[in-house]
Amino acid sequence: TKNALVKCLHCDTYLHDGRNIDEYRLLKLQQIYKIIEKDSCISEDEKQIYEQVLKALTERTEETVSTLSVEVLDKVFICVINDHPEIFYVSGYVYTSRSRGDETVSLTIKGKYDYDEAECEERLAAIEQEAENMLTGIPANATDYEKIKHVFDTLVNETEYVADAADNQNICSVFMGKQSTCQGYAKATQYLLNKVGVETTFVSGDVAAFSRIKDWCLYASHKT
Repeated sequence: TKNALVKCLHCDTYLHDGRNIDEYRLLKLQQIYKIIEKDSCISEDEKQIYEQVLKALTERTEETVSTLSVEVLDKVFICVINDHPEIFYVSGYVYTSRSRGDETVSLTIKGKYDYDEAECEERLAAIEQEAENMLTGIPANATDYEKIKHVFDTLVNETEYVADAADNQNICSVFMGKQSTCQGYAKATQYLLNKVGVETTFVSGDVAAFSRIKDWCLYASHKT
């Protein structure tokens, strides 16, 4: 499998590590980029809901949200999960709708958790330690490109692609198991690059999971 570090598709150019990127893969990157532009934004009104959902998930509380729309709540929940790879322990949410007669008057959310708080702390500590190990070697004066390339190469070389790897939809698979799928690679990329000051978001489409880096697109490939 070819590894591809791809420049922002706005300018129709790209960089890579010396190996060609076939037209099919570049087409898929462009398709995913369209998904990014369409679905990556929340409105000003939804930012308050975002903070309420984030608080509910990280503090394990039930929070009232500033919307009566389950559709809006679901959209914001997905945004929160995509923005925060460290919230690997949430597998979904439960909402409660309260009504007065036929009118909905409030909506609350609380998370569904895969691990209890003690196990979460243990996993977070292990992830943090391994993340620091992976980032060793990046010079203090490194450019964004050098940081991106280091993270990309480290993840590709140290993580095996295994379709049925444990926790393959979150960062535990990469930092603890060293086996993952495209979603695990992309979330780990996001986690590491955000730690070194390179703004990165996670995008999931029909063809792959993908990391969007500010002014760049990174195709999180793997070795086979």
